[in-house]
Amino acid sequence: MNTRYLAFAGHEETVAGRLPAERLLGLAAQLDMTIVLDRPRLKLLADKTLTVMPFGARSAIVGELFTLDGSRMTEMDEPSAARLASSNGEALFRSSWGRYAAFLQLESGGQAVLRDPSGGLTVYYADWDGLACYFGDIEPALVLGIVRPEIDTLFAAHWLAWPHLRTARTGLAQVRELLPGTRRIMGETGVIDALWDPWTHIREPIADFDEAARRVRETICSTVAALAGDRDQILLELSGGLDSSILAAALAQSGAPFACVNFTTGLADGDERRHAAAVARMHGAELIETGIEPAADFLMASGMRRPRPGASVLLGPVDRALSASADARGADALFSGGGGDNIFCFLTTAAPVIDAWRSGKAVAAWDALRDVAELNGCTVWTAARHAMRKARRQASPKAWRVNREFLACAPPPPDPHPWLIPPAGALPGQLEHVEGLALIEDLLDAADRTQTYDMVYPLLAQPVAELCLGIPSWLWVRGGRDRAVARAAFADLLPDLVLHRRTKGRLEGLCAQAFIANRRRIAELLLEGRLQQLGIVDRGEIEAYLATEAIADHRYFRLFDIATLELWLRSWSEG
Repeated sequence: MNTRYLAFAGHEETVAGRLPAERLLGLAAQLDMTIVLDRPRLKLLADKTLTVMPFGARSAIVGELFTLDGSRMTEMDEPSAARLASSNGEALFRSSWGRYAAFLQLESGGQAVLRDPSGGLTVYYADWDGLACYFGDIEPALVLGIVRPEIDTLFAAHWLAWPHLRTARTGLAQVRELLPGTRRIMGETGVIDALWDPWTHIREPIADFDEAARRVRETICSTVAALAGDRDQILLELSGGLDSSILAAALAQSGAPFACVNFTTGLADGDERRHAAAVARMHGAELIETGIEPAADFLMASGMRRPRPGASVLLGPVDRALSASADARGADALFSGGGGDNIFCFLTTAAPVIDAWRSGKAVAAWDALRDVAELNGCTVWTAARHAMRKARRQASPKAWRVNREFLACAPPPPDPHPWLIPPAGALPGQLEHVEGLALIEDLLDAADRTQTYDMVYPLLAQPVAELCLGIPSWLWVRGGRDRAVARAAFADLLPDLVLHRRTKGRLEGLCAQAFIANRRRIAELLLEGRLQQLGIVDRGEIEAYLATEAIADHRYFRLFDIATLELWLRSWSEG
């Protein structure tokens, strides 16, 4: 999604002094943006192609907003605007959903910015000589000097030590991120609170399996139809796995024009063409098959400056191939099933057994024990042993598992995340489900294509997330199948080849070949790189691993992650 917008907020005299009318017009012309709001305490500029909905004379929604029934909102009446102002923005999360940032005039006279719970539109912020500035794209902020390319070296250590734990900290010293579902009262103080809490939607569970499946199907289909809207051509990443196949089924039900693209590596573990073809054939969709060469350049710098490193360099060839397919098709949106495992509570632990037992459902606990055993290919006794061991521990945030591989420095403590504070009585399966939602946040805007195309993740939309959070963990493993509710929901719209699939395509063969082909380049990049100079990575340990001819373990994945961070650091020092 286009994220080129800039908002400025602060005390009236500060805003007027820094951004008088003639200067605001000059900035808009310089950045080729439109002035959306020009109020005494709030100024908002937006790209001419970005969807913006001003309302109430002093507020605006940047991005897409839908009513609860999936109708796109293009205006807001005065009573709705008044309710929104009187609730300090909270009513927005209760009465609508979408991919947006909301800049609101509050009843108190102050202003606030809210980010939708799905994280569909990025919101960064920085202070600029007494003004609070908000933006989704870093480049306009750099052009105006709001942000300087100063790296937060603690972030680099945190990024490696706590993989995919995305918090408000970014890699630029001045820049913070407003996390999904949170609100910031605009101004110099910038009070932040979480208005959307995943735990709220866990408290009223859906007890019946068939009812859960029916509602999952209805919600996903209506959400996909709303997001598809009147687009001319959607390109779906169709791996042939369950999640993307469900999206193909929902897109077909919506009647939206779409084609599918599937990637193959030429190796057995990365070949899912048979599954993808069966799905595309069932729904009458064109399937584009694109090969990824093992000899591709896996250490190509992104060329895009961003507040955080992008996706792993291992995914670079896939990213470029998808972009080429989108260009060839003239796609106006890319749909992805990313986050499906997280939303559909893909658990392999004994947590569902404990959840059912502590919920007072002895029969469901026994059924879950057998389901967990079948899912993991172990005996009931083994599953019971794991369940008893887990039951002796209280549900508490795992604070993310620290990764010390190739680190030379002591890992910094993990930054806090508002979702990872469970309420009293939280069940272990519930905690794992919420942790999964926090985990996927880091991947949504990581790929370069998200900066170029409208990248849509329907399974992470607020209506789908809230519904799935309310489905007990033991229903998700019914029958010894992962994501069982989602499978049942779309059973008649999926080929048996996919519906009963228990394995996933893997890229390990391709990645191993990429490591062998790029070993010398990795050494050049890391042994004398910025991370080594900063004392963050252990030069000796990396050198010893690279000197081993055979690939004895999977730690080469970690080296690719370090290479991703190194290239990101260099993009700022060389830019």
